[in-house]
Amino acid sequence: METERFIFRKLMAVPALVDIEIVLQDLLLLDNEVQDKYPREQRVHFLAAAVQRRGFFRTAQQSLDMADLFIRFREMYAIDDFESLDRLVQEFQAYKVERDRTGT
Repeated sequence: METERFIFRKLMAVPALVDIEIVLQDLLLLDNEVQDKYPREQRVHFLAAAVQRRGFFRTAQQSLDMADLFIRFREMYAIDDFESLDRLVQEFQAYKVERDRTGT
């Protein structure tokens, strides 16, 4: 549970210009295309460039940070498809509701 809260706090701090759920869905779709073809570091740069081109972040560094975060939690949560991503997003949304309710 502590790991989840850490990841969720990280997601809440992401300075995306669109809903974080949209960013996550795009990253999953993009990463599925290159996951088996390239090593992790190349994937991070590919994903960062893609979300930067889409205008999801103001700076290249923000895009790079999000791509790295996505790959880290994809590995942690074994996110392999949209179903597993949807479960994570639902847990994240529940966390936001609880956080808003309790202020913690």
